[in-house]
Amino acid sequence: MISIHWVDGRLNIGQVDIKSRKIELKNKYSLEIPKGDFWNRKRDIEDIKKTLNDFLKKNKIKDNNAVVSFENKDIMMRIVEYPKMPVKELETYILDDLEESQGISLDNYSVAFYPISNDKDKVKLIVATLPKIIIDSFKDIFESNKISLIRFEPTSLSILRYLLYIQKENISSVIFIGNDTTDLIFLNNRKLSSFINLSVGINDFTNLDSLEVDPAYISWKEELITYLNSGLFDMEEKSVVIVGEDDRFLNVGVNLLENLSLTFNTSLIQETSLPFLGSILYREKVVPDLNFIKFKIGIDKELITRSLLSLLLSLSLLFPLNFYLDLKIKDLNRRIQSINQEIAKYNDQILNLRKQVDDGNLLLQTLEGWLDERSSIALPFLFLSDLKNFIPRSCWLTNFQIGLDKKIIIEGYSLDTEGVADFMLALSQYERIKNIKLEGSILEIIGDKPIQKFRMVGFLK
Repeated sequence: MISIHWVDGRLNIGQVDIKSRKIELKNKYSLEIPKGDFWNRKRDIEDIKKTLNDFLKKNKIKDNNAVVSFENKDIMMRIVEYPKMPVKELETYILDDLEESQGISLDNYSVAFYPISNDKDKVKLIVATLPKIIIDSFKDIFESNKISLIRFEPTSLSILRYLLYIQKENISSVIFIGNDTTDLIFLNNRKLSSFINLSVGINDFTNLDSLEVDPAYISWKEELITYLNSGLFDMEEKSVVIVGEDDRFLNVGVNLLENLSLTFNTSLIQETSLPFLGSILYREKVVPDLNFIKFKIGIDKELITRSLLSLLLSLSLLFPLNFYLDLKIKDLNRRIQSINQEIAKYNDQILNLRKQVDDGNLLLQTLEGWLDERSSIALPFLFLSDLKNFIPRSCWLTNFQIGLDKKIIIEGYSLDTEGVADFMLALSQYERIKNIKLEGSILEIIGDKPIQKFRMVGFLK
């Protein structure tokens, strides 16, 4: 099996072996491919197919299966919490929530989710979405080269799987610095407890050699440290591991390491082959299983034939019982006829009860409509009344909007990033708001003081 790590403009390919729980990276290659959203360009896809085919022939690689790890700005990952319910009902609830809050439809997106905690009354999950066109394009590229794509998962989870596999010590947090995104993972007793996905990565920094004067890096660093301090605040053991995607992350990792609290037990792993090793360990159930490849169950023709023959043999052995079963069936039919006659006596009563139920449902719908109208009027005023209690002293608002669809937009400034984080935390815990998220946080200089400008978006329940 080959393990593949996709980054923008490149496929890193590794041949990995596992023997007696020891992992060995035998060969490692790098294959240049078009950058950007090549999945929207048919010619680029055909070029990648040919490039991959030539590469496989040249290196005499005959593996039939592949696992792929990736990170990309198009993937969205978040932690959600729902009341406990059957899996099918929960899946419907998640899909409806994604469509309502983020406009994500199953027609265009693939959704993967996995529970990370399961309490008596509620379930906590990690949910990820990715455009289907990306997945379908990769499947097409590999299948045209007679390779079955069996996994397509986020790189940060692949690396986390490897770290938990080789390290017996507890890890409190893992910071994955990718080229396009940054993932901040928190763990409790080696189990994922929280996950923050930032759409900022190495490619967004303009000056990797002088990070101290790069505004994008400074804002990213302060936001990351704020989240990290908040997430580790109540933890006794504060062990942090920093990992990356390619060699360019090292300067960023070292600079970040120097700015973290001295109370953290922090380590920087310079090895960039971890995605290969983590992907190949996909059978180890130590991290959430977020795989965007969905399999169809196929039935072998020979298996069907053997099953039918076995069925016929079983029926022939049961033939002596046929006469007895026939008598029992006739007796059951007589009893069914008697029961049907009893049921017929109560048809009028049943019809009358159904009419009463229908009348009651109509009244209930009328009352629910009236309550919805009252709620749509009262909720904004209740929220505005409570809002003043959430705003930290270091923050002030410059814009506040409530749309007809109950969407709220909050903009303002804060004297520090802690104020933004405190305000965000207070709103996320407020019972009348759902899906609150930080859309932007930018460092501005007003006068001679650094001020944090922020924008938050959410919905009233």
